[in-house]
Amino acid sequence: MSLRRRSVLLRVALLVLVPLVFLVGIFTYSITTSARSALALIRSKVMVEDLGQPVAVLQRALTHERAQVNIYYASPTSETLAVLRGRQAITERAAASFSAAARSAPVRDSASPAGRGAIAVLGRQLAGLPALRAKITSMSMSGQDAFAAYNGMVAASYKVLEQAIRQEGPSTHVLPAIAVIELAISKEYLQQESALLDGDFAAHAFPASAHQAFVSLVGAHRLLYEQSYSYLSPQDRRQLNHDLSPRAARTLAMLENRLVASSARHSAPAVSERSWNDTVAVVSSQIQRAVGQAEARLVSNARSQANAELRDLYLEGGIGLAAVILSLALSWWIAFKLVRQLRGLRDSALDMATVRLPDVVRRLRAGEEVDVTAQVPLLRAGPDEIGQVKAAFNAAQHTAVEAAVDEARVRRGINDVFRNLARRSQSLLERQMTLLDSLERRAVEPDDLEGLFRMDHLATRMRRHA
Repeated sequence: MSLRRRSVLLRVALLVLVPLVFLVGIFTYSITTSARSALALIRSKVMVEDLGQPVAVLQRALTHERAQVNIYYASPTSETLAVLRGRQAITERAAASFSAAARSAPVRDSASPAGRGAIAVLGRQLAGLPALRAKITSMSMSGQDAFAAYNGMVAASYKVLEQAIRQEGPSTHVLPAIAVIELAISKEYLQQESALLDGDFAAHAFPASAHQAFVSLVGAHRLLYEQSYSYLSPQDRRQLNHDLSPRAARTLAMLENRLVASSARHSAPAVSERSWNDTVAVVSSQIQRAVGQAEARLVSNARSQANAELRDLYLEGGIGLAAVILSLALSWWIAFKLVRQLRGLRDSALDMATVRLPDVVRRLRAGEEVDVTAQVPLLRAGPDEIGQVKAAFNAAQHTAVEAAVDEARVRRGINDVFRNLARRSQSLLERQMTLLDSLERRAVEPDDLEGLFRMDHLATRMRRHA
């Protein structure tokens, strides 16, 4: 069926539904975008909240075990091996705690593909710890390879936290959070410096290879610290400035500069072991305190942002749904109102054509008087187009009834003319018949009398016709 043969209601519905479909599409896209953003914040919050503490504990355990591994390589005695076994046991408990958190349903459901990949990489490296420890105990691998293996595990743990934070959304929101992770990684480089020197302190030697590795770590530590500091949020930067003692930072820089400037010919590192370890411990703990507070703020901000996103989502969804429902209700109300007006106009036209006008004609033919105003009830016209059509219909039906009345009046006038003519003819014929009757009485001749009788007969027929 073509559109020209469809009802007005369907046409109005199509006219309304086309923009409404676009409105619903835009509204759905907006809701989907907001929901995706809120879901990303919620997942990031879950990842950081559930994995942050286990990863931090694992990092500390791996850092301490790595330092003891260097000491064991420098001095492979039963005492250093026993300490290493204790560090390994602590790391095992931390690894088990991390594995349990990584296998939990909230983390599995909230992790992005990149996050799941980072967790899998760290899990595989932790699964290889027994084999790595066996090689370390038997001295079947070099100290540098062992050092690099532990560095890789610590780096993989930071990759897990980085992927958790990257789920928050746009880079403008993620960059300050990534700066916190980079600040923690700069502390990890400092821990690598300390672990490297622990072996050198135990061996009472600072060979060229160790010196070169130490210089590289110092450069990486300082570069990453400066870079992360510049990208920290103002609140995190103020917290770091408050927590990090300027005196301890200057002492650490002085000790690093002395070690960097020292010659490889020295038989031991050019700084005091106690002074170095105390300074590194102070600086590391202060940076870790700032990092911990920053991570706590990240979780709190992610929670508040997720709640705000959800509130906005509910508000936007409610307003949008109300707007769509209101649009549908208003559209259908307008459509039904138009259809009702058109149906009223149609019914009036049919009543005029099939009832009122034939009744007027019947009454006029019966000779009754007809009041045009009473026979043509006017439709209530409005200022809109349908009201104008009603006004035109009022004029049309008024003209039609008036035409019928005028035609009846003309017909009645013509009848009166013919009636007057007939009455005059009858009057003349009556006089003619009276005259013929008088002539018949005076006639004597039969032929004359017969002619008069014929004329009387014709006059009688003419009178009857009149």
